[in-house]
Amino acid sequence: MFSGTIIDGGPPLYLGLFVDDFVYFSDSDAVETAFEQGFASHFTTDFQGPIKNFLGINFTCIRKENDLTIYMNQPNDAHELIAKAGLAGIFTNSTKTPYCSGYPVDSILDIDMSPHDCESLNKILQEYSASLNWLSTQTTRPDLSTITNIIAQYNNKCSPSHIDSAKYAIRYLINTADLGIKFSSKSSSNLEFFVKLPLDPTTPTGAHRTNLF
Repeated sequence: MFSGTIIDGGPPLYLGLFVDDFVYFSDSDAVETAFEQGFASHFTTDFQGPIKNFLGINFTCIRKENDLTIYMNQPNDAHELIAKAGLAGIFTNSTKTPYCSGYPVDSILDIDMSPHDCESLNKILQEYSASLNWLSTQTTRPDLSTITNIIAQYNNKCSPSHIDSAKYAIRYLINTADLGIKFSSKSSSNLEFFVKLPLDPTTPTGAHRTNLF
């Protein structure tokens, strides 16, 4: 993330860069226009207008009076992972949580397999855990973080039951692919996360709120 002054006396422009893609914003339309004109004078650039999608993340922005609400989710990445795992069929049931209660992944026993079979399973688990990690670390799906971290510990010592655990987490995405994170300027200035206790394992409850800065 970078920031700088484009117009003397004007508000700063903020720019987020990832490889060859970037997003930018300012409190002033004139500052954004000056940046676009200056940048385009040096590089051939396709400016795509207000942000709707960036790095696979969908952005829905709602501005009402002086408040701004931004909703972010990754349904396309979720559906791609579901299809990769062969779980896109209409007869595949979703799960209510990303992990199977009473069946901890770290208690799965190792089994004897040939080096070839072990390597094949490791590759599959690495693909699944990498895709789950992308969802969980791109801000939109923190509910996948814990199970993803546990599964990833077995990327090089996988058994068929570890694959089943990863698929259990992926099945959770079937009915939750559109879930995401909402940021709103209406909330308090403190970053908070809370979970209501005691928990009903079939109905996870939680909320996240923060202010935009």
